[in-house]
Amino acid sequence: MARTRKKSSSNSDAQTIPGLTTVKTKRGFYDKQVLNLFLISQFGIDVFAEYTKAGTRKRIRPFRVLTENLIHTQEGLADDGLHHFYHALCGSNFFVLDRLLFPPGKLLQYEQNIVECTNKINASRNTPIAWKYYQWLTLLFVEIYLDRYFSSPEQLLNELNEFVARFNKYQKQQEHEELIIKPYRLEDLNKICLQN
Repeated sequence: MARTRKKSSSNSDAQTIPGLTTVKTKRGFYDKQVLNLFLISQFGIDVFAEYTKAGTRKRIRPFRVLTENLIHTQEGLADDGLHHFYHALCGSNFFVLDRLLFPPGKLLQYEQNIVECTNKINASRNTPIAWKYYQWLTLLFVEIYLDRYFSSPEQLLNELNEFVARFNKYQKQQEHEELIIKPYRLEDLNKICLQN
C-alpha cells in the first residue's frame, strides 16, 4: 500500500496509511536540522541528551543550553572592540569545563572575523547593526563551518557523517525512522542554509 502524508495543524507530522489508524509523530523542524545540531555539538553539548531549565522540569533544546549565558547579554561591542556575546561565551562553562571540540583560540579568530565584517557593513549604514544573540551565533556557526570546510573538507565530511550515524541511531531508538538521513557527500558541503 502507498503511504501518504496528511498535513496537521499542529507541529507534528501525521501519516495516514489506508485501512490503518493515523499515527502522529511529534518531531518538529528543529529536530531535522542536522547541520545545526552538529555545530551545537562542537561546543561539547550532547544534542541527543535531554536538558531541563535549572530548577524546573521544563525541557529545553540543546540550542538553549548554548545560549543560556547569551540571552540576557548586552548587544554591541565591548570596550575592547569585541562583542559582549563573545565575552559571555568565553566566561561560560564551555571553557571552564573544557568541552569545546575546537581550540579555544579559534573562537577569538572567529569573533575578529565577525567584527571585521560587521564594521565593513556598518561603514555604509546610517544606523549600525547590533546583532541579537541568535544572529551572532549564526555568524559564529558560519565562521566555524567555513573554517572547517576550507581547511579540511575531507575531515569535516568524516566528522559530519559520524554525527549523521549517531543522529540516525538516535532516531531509530526514538522510533522516528522517517527522520533518518543519508550520509553527506563531499559535493554537498559547498552550500549551507541559514535559519534564524
